[in-house]
Amino acid sequence: MDEFDRKILASLQRDSASSRAELAEKAGLSESQVARRRQALEQSRVIRRYRADLDARALGLAVTAFVHVQLKGEDCYLRLSAVLISASLSVCWMTTPYQPSPS
Repeated sequence: MDEFDRKILASLQRDSASSRAELAEKAGLSESQVARRRQALEQSRVIRRYRADLDARALGLAVTAFVHVQLKGEDCYLRLSAVLISASLSVCWMTTPYQPSPS
């Protein structure tokens, strides 16, 4: 895998419906070169499949979930924030750990 393959993969991750012409322009290759490289990436299972990113709200499938997550480490909230942002959550409640009062 070289720089051209990585450019093709990055473009496909942004928009898996990109045309050969669009991929060729972004990778700096001809359309036939992109087609051969894309096919090789598919055959080697680097590209396993293509997916549609559906809007759950538009489909009437909004979900409310309450999930318990226990974190350890100094940067745990920073890591959790990155996960929450990538999950496209509209609302998130965070609580502090339960600590029973001493007897």
